[in-house]
Amino acid sequence: MGCLLIQQAEGIEQLTPWEVLDFQEKHADIAFTLDFPIPPKTEAQERQKRHALTIANALWALRNRRRKEMRLYAVIQAPIELATILR
Repeated sequence: MGCLLIQQAEGIEQLTPWEVLDFQEKHADIAFTLDFPIPPKTEAQERQKRHALTIANALWALRNRRRKEMRLYAVIQAPIELATILR
């Protein structure tokens, strides 16, 4: 599993798959898994790492959700830029 560290004015905030899933189960009808964004021009090794962490988070959420009736969507980044597809 992977966690996101987000720089805020008051310090670094950590966002975990558990926090994301727990919040959505309490407040939402559908849920999305925690993914690791892959900005354009990210090096290949870092892209692979982020893909692996995103997939691990999705599998974790699937196994650990409590509200089985809630739709859970896995967020997976495409390996190529959207602009390439839309040309």
